[in-house]
Amino acid sequence: MSRIAVYPGSFDPVTRGISTSSSGACQLFDHVIRGRLRHLAKQATFSISERMEMLEECLRDNPRADVDTFSGLLVDYVRSKNSRVLVAECAPWAT
Repeated sequence: MSRIAVYPGSFDPVTRGISTSSSGACQLFDHVIRGRLRHLAKQATFSISERMEMLEECLRDNPRADVDTFSGLLVDYVRSKNSRVLVAECAPWAT
């Protein structure tokens, strides 16, 4: 059984930490999906397509990670991907 993890976020902006955290998550799980939430009411700096391109560029060298978008409840999205794991980024100042 494949161990799939979902790493949700708006990714606005896409940062260097995304690549680092994805690499770490890929060492723990077979596949990591960077799930970008489509929240139409939220004012974003970059468009959905711009963020998707940036995420794909950031993760292009990691075959165990990919990018997807979703709307609705996160729990429903995670279930649809046959995952039981969420990856959360912890800011160093929050520890």
